[in-house]
Amino acid sequence: MLESSTVTARSQPAARVDAPAARWWASPYLLLTLTSLFWSGNMVLARAMRNEIPPVAMGFWRWCIAALVLLPWVAPELRRHANVIRRDWKILALLGLIGVGVFNVMCYAALRHTTATSGVLFNSTIPVWIMLFGWLAWREPLSRRQALGVFISLIGIAAIVAHGDLLSLGSFRFNLGDGVLLLAMMLWAVYTLLLRWKPKELSSPAFRASIILFGMPPLAIAYVCEVASGARWELTMGAAASLLYYGIFP
Repeated sequence: MLESSTVTARSQPAARVDAPAARWWASPYLLLTLTSLFWSGNMVLARAMRNEIPPVAMGFWRWCIAALVLLPWVAPELRRHANVIRRDWKILALLGLIGVGVFNVMCYAALRHTTATSGVLFNSTIPVWIMLFGWLAWREPLSRRQALGVFISLIGIAAIVAHGDLLSLGSFRFNLGDGVLLLAMMLWAVYTLLLRWKPKELSSPAFRASIILFGMPPLAIAYVCEVASGARWELTMGAAASLLYYGIFP
């Protein structure tokens, strides 16, 4: 539910907060930090539950729970803007397919073959792909400050991967999970760039709910195929708690 908050926070002007009591929870730094924390927990938990819940089941039930959480709050707004949703259904369906369906399933499938640390680190490369694809598609300029920030981030990622020994990177080998994660992060960068065409009339929660509704049908078809292939799982206490975390926090 919080995946697009970075883009939303960056694209919207900062709201003025006059009440001192509201400042601590309205801080964009706090909100973005929590976003990163919740998403990191998503990677860690998906890796831990890799043998308990199949990847498509993870994604399907995650978004079912997210829809149940969101819809009671945003249903009136969705009804008011039904004409907007009908008008922009194509971009909403595309964003739902990428952001709700394909991206998450790719991450969960990849984490069956690589570590949660790799998942979080590859997630850190998304800003690099956003800037690169933005330049390729629209020749968006890259400032010196942005370039410096990207360079420092990449050095930090490399240092963590190499455990502080950058010379050891020469022996680093990608596995299947790493490759799928890298493709997933590129896909998320494309999703982020496509957000420029999302309906302006919808609030952030209503937009998220609408793309969940559009993304669920193809995800449901994939889930049926996964079950038909023989994938099975049990709703244990650990599985239920994990799915609740997936659906509420990340």
